[in-house]
Amino acid sequence: MSFNACSFIYDGVACEQYGLVLHEMSSNRQNAGVIGDGVSVISGQVARRPRPIHYGASYGEPLSFTLIFGALKTLDRADVAAISAWLSGRKQFAPLVICQRDLEETRFYAIITRLQFIEVGGYAVAFEASVVCDSPYAYAHPETLRFSCGGSAVITLDNTGNVDDDYFPQLDITLSAGSDFKWENAEADNVFALEFKGANTALLKIHADGSNLILRVDNSAPIRNLYQYMTLGGSEHYVFPVLRRGLNDVKITGNCILDVTTEYPMNIGY
Repeated sequence: MSFNACSFIYDGVACEQYGLVLHEMSSNRQNAGVIGDGVSVISGQVARRPRPIHYGASYGEPLSFTLIFGALKTLDRADVAAISAWLSGRKQFAPLVICQRDLEETRFYAIITRLQFIEVGGYAVAFEASVVCDSPYAYAHPETLRFSCGGSAVITLDNTGNVDDDYFPQLDITLSAGSDFKWENAEADNVFALEFKGANTALLKIHADGSNLILRVDNSAPIRNLYQYMTLGGSEHYVFPVLRRGLNDVKITGNCILDVTTEYPMNIGY
């Protein structure tokens, strides 16, 4: 299931802006489809034990593939320079959307590591791009849900990703003065309960990004080191909320406005 689309969008810019379309050219073709990149089993063997001890699994290399795209006219040096400036030389992953009917709900985060043009009769007519993604998966488009809590409330979040692993959402918490905060997910057995106590001297705006283990407060807040008010997990380390695959019933305690932002991973290959 390699791509059969005619166009793509990279970092918010559509290829049509440069007069480009996706296509194949004789020996230059888009890759055959791949789903993920395999899983490595982590286990250990113990003497006099017939079966190994299973510790878990690690996921394979990030997705990588080739895109072939070009114009219906020859490209001069100015065209090549403009396209190169758009696609190459980046230091951060940027969203890549393949404009294909069955990929409308997903996107990749990608860097183009190699870009070369294809010549016909001495004229540049197309490009071949080597694409490397940030993970073995694509992602659903970002979605932010807002909840208002006065004391306590139970909210239901649906992890629609098809990857059977814990997912760390981003939380933006506007916490009223005089209030503590707690997040408890019954589906995660409350192991990853996020809790702040005693940080309520004034209105706080807290950002918690579990994927990158980032916790910060708004620049105007009187508190800088929020970790001193964060409750340690059962293993005596700081924990961030997770969402298990499927429906999650989460109990929120505190007087706050909570924004939950998700980009669920989708194992769709390419």
